[in-house]
Amino acid sequence: MIEFAQGLIEFTQGLIEFAQAFVEFAQAFVEFAQAFVEFAQAFVEFAQGLIDTKL
Repeated sequence: MIEFAQGLIEFTQGLIEFAQAFVEFAQAFVEFAQAFVEFAQAFVEFAQGLIDTKL
């Protein structure tokens, strides 16, 4: 029974470490997504500027 409890504790700790790593990954992904949105907005402005100069 004690071995089972120890295994459960180790499993839970592993799960917590995984969750923390996942949160870090999610935060990095959000930062990437925000940078991508900024890039896309700048690209749209650039494209509109090109269109305006051609017209």
